[in-house]
Amino acid sequence: LVSAAKNVGYVFVSRGTASTEGEAKTGGNSRQNVNVNFMGRDYTYEQLDVIKFNSTRKRMTVIVREPQELGGKILLLTKGADNVIFERLSHNNSDQALRDQTEQDIEAFSNMGLRTLTLAQRVLDQETYDAWAAKYAEAGKALDDRAKKVDQVAEEIETDLSLIGATAIEDKLQEGVPDSIAAVREAGIK
Repeated sequence: LVSAAKNVGYVFVSRGTASTEGEAKTGGNSRQNVNVNFMGRDYTYEQLDVIKFNSTRKRMTVIVREPQELGGKILLLTKGADNVIFERLSHNNSDQALRDQTEQDIEAFSNMGLRTLTLAQRVLDQETYDAWAAKYAEAGKALDDRAKKVDQVAEEIETDLSLIGATAIEDKLQEGVPDSIAAVREAGIK
């Protein structure tokens, strides 16, 4: 996926520790810069938080602050299983055509034995992010049921998403996986 993005002008350059003054740590994640190049121009995104993938959540989320020259917005970007992402989408009907097309594409990709991920985003205002980050940091320090508390707080922010689209890749890790995925889909199993 990184190679495909590079081929169309969107290049991951590097990752490094942020060096902002008074930098805070949230949820146990140290902030990092993610350096990218879009169509020949360099940009640095500040990684604010990462909500890790686990088999219960079936998704991963990163929260970043975009560079000031692009607006400086706080973006929540998530990827995961289609059913998990679709149930967290905004109910805005203006995205219905994209949703319908993406569902058709995912079905076609799955029937070809490809592994799919659905991508979505949300723009957060500073106040919403700050309030959530404080709760996330607190959940990360919990002595009892930490994982459950972290997942519950993650649920609060991973809502009202806007669909970006889907990816599909051939699974080269194990023989027979694409055929197995296709057979499971063909049988109607989600």
